[in-house]
This record gives sequence, structure tokens and C-alpha cells, in this order.
Amino acid sequence: MKIIDLETSLVDTRGLIKWVFVKLSTDEGIVGYGEAGNAFRERAQAAAVQELKPLVVGRDPFEIRAFWNHAYKTHLDVRGPSSLHVSAMAAIEFAMWDIVGKALNTPLYNLLGGKCRDTVRAYLHAQVWGGKVEPGPEVYVELARRCVAEGFSAVKFDPFWFAVPSDANISRDELRRVVKIVSAVRQAVGDDVDMGIEFHAKFNTPAAIRIGLALEEFDPFFIEEPTGSEDLDALRMVADSLKAPVASGERLVTRYAFKPMIDRHAVDILQVDPGRTGGLLESRIVADMAEVAFMPVLVHQPYGPVYDAMAVHLAAMIPNLLAVEWPKYYYPVEPPDLRVRLVKEPLGVENGYVRVPTAPGLGVELNEDAVARYRVEW
Repeated sequence: MKIIDLETSLVDTRGLIKWVFVKLSTDEGIVGYGEAGNAFRERAQAAAVQELKPLVVGRDPFEIRAFWNHAYKTHLDVRGPSSLHVSAMAAIEFAMWDIVGKALNTPLYNLLGGKCRDTVRAYLHAQVWGGKVEPGPEVYVELARRCVAEGFSAVKFDPFWFAVPSDANISRDELRRVVKIVSAVRQAVGDDVDMGIEFHAKFNTPAAIRIGLALEEFDPFFIEEPTGSEDLDALRMVADSLKAPVASGERLVTRYAFKPMIDRHAVDILQVDPGRTGGLLESRIVADMAEVAFMPVLVHQPYGPVYDAMAVHLAAMIPNLLAVEWPKYYYPVEPPDLRVRLVKEPLGVENGYVRVPTAPGLGVELNEDAVARYRVEW
């Protein structure tokens, strides 16, 4: 079997981001799907995927490791590496796995040791986009209550409505407002719901510690990216100063970037994004490295419906999973059920758990008529 074509589709969500889908076709009629994720740089991401077309067309889809190594180690625009090109490699790699799973009539996780669970615990990313008008605590409370009403026992949100502070600090007034928001959400959802607090790497080290200490009384599930991941010593200082576990890693690409974070225990919880990390196999390697360090893993997923399946397959096969992110209320899309419309059979979610797909390959198929309807030029 040989890959004969690679197609990239850019889908307009009519919101803040677009979704980048990849389709590989073979000479035996089997097709495979993947998705590449780089928010706000989607046209560049689609172009990065197409740049790799000569490296995959004509190749046996079973040669997944050979493709990855060739693309990473010999393609000049990849070695570095940049998240655009590693995410492009990952989308192609997942599509290759999808083909292999379909050819062997088995789900992806069975190709790498099998699944550890039949359902995967998910936490809803309940993001409030404030814009120029400050959203009050009631806005966060309403969304968090909706998440809990849908059966989810874990939510995450970013209470820092003032976006990215230019000086990476937080004023006393801003901190009081953040505490008020987090307190209101905790009171609304009760003590039995896990509540992650997203910092989006907006703060310097002393500011992150100050905020984290102020929020500890609300028992955070985790504090995500309190500072950037560029300085692992800074992350470790924050983690050492707080009782709440600190999570980071979603911006890292390949095992080479993750190794020092794991070796130095710079965080308590490792975030692994299956696309940005470099694909299914690379993400599995990173999760295994984390397991050796007794470090749990959060699977990061803020993108579209194929990415949903990519994340769930990874989450199903790693024993040290904490939870997988479910982005239903993260970036707004139009129509609201767009992620469901774009696939023939969306993944099932019940009481906050995603059912691990049992169909061959990824277990989701793009509805190509729907994709064509929402596709835009890149």
C-alpha cells in the first residue's frame, strides 16, 4: 500500500480560531485523517502541512517512524524545531496511524499496547472571553454550573479577564477581583467538583506565587502555566511555593524539550498535547518518561473534532493519565454544534467521561460534505 495524496482543509469556525484537517489517501482506497493545531496561525499551519507532502506521498503508511525521523532530522524547516512544523508532522503521523488501524481493522491504541481504560475522565475548559468589558463572577458561575449540569466533575477556567499584563504583574485590585471570581465558582459548584485554574503563562515568578497562594484556599485541581515554560527553574520555584499542583508542558515540542522538565521535576503534572508534542508515538514516549518520574499527565486538547479523537486515543493508552481536556466551551464556534457536524459519528460523552472509540483507526470520520461547506482558502 502507498500514500498517493495529501489534502489540507482549513475550516472556518466563525470564531477566534480555525481548524486544520489533513487527509491522506492510499492506492488501496483507505483514507486517514489527522488535525494540526496552532491557534491564531492556522493558515501558516496549513502551509506547513503541505510543505511535507513530498515526504509522505509515495510512502508506505506503515512506515510511521521512518517518516517522522526523516521529516524531523533531514527537513531543514523542521529541525529546530518549530511548533508549526512539528504539529504538521503530527497531523500526518496521526493520519498514517488511522490508515494502519483501518487496514488491520483495529483501533489505534491496540497498535501501541492497548487501552488502559474504556472511558476517559474529561474536564471542561469553561473559558469566558471578556473583551473590553469586565465579566463579573456571575458569568463564570453560569458557565461552570452548565458544565456540572452536563455531568462533568472537573472544570477549568482563566479568571484573568484583563488578558496579558504588559509588565507580567498583577495589581491588588486585580487580584481581589480574581479571588472573588474563583471563590464564587467554588461556592457554585461545591467541594466535590475539581476546579483547575488557567494562568496562560501571563505572570512573572513572584506574581504567579502571590496569586497561587491567594487561590489555595479554594483547593485548585491544578494551576496551569503560572509562568512560561522557557525557564524551568522559575516553574520549579512556583511549584515549590504552592500546595496546589502546578501543571505545564502544552507548549513544548518533542521529547527533547520535555526531558529537562521531567528530569528536573519542574512541575507536578505534565501537560501533553498530542499534536504539538509530535504525534501519537512521540506523545506516548513523553507520557512514559513522565511515568518513570511518577508524574501524572493531563492531555491538552483545545482544537477540533479529529483532535478530540487524537487526544482520547492517547489518554486511553497511558496508565498515568489524570484527565483529558474537553474544549466544548473554550473557543466559541458558529454554529455551536459545528464540531459534531463535521464528523459522521462524534465521540460519546456521558457524565463527564468520554467513551474510548472502538472502531478501526481513530474511530472518527470527517463528513467531507460538511467540511466543504465550511472550508475557506488558506
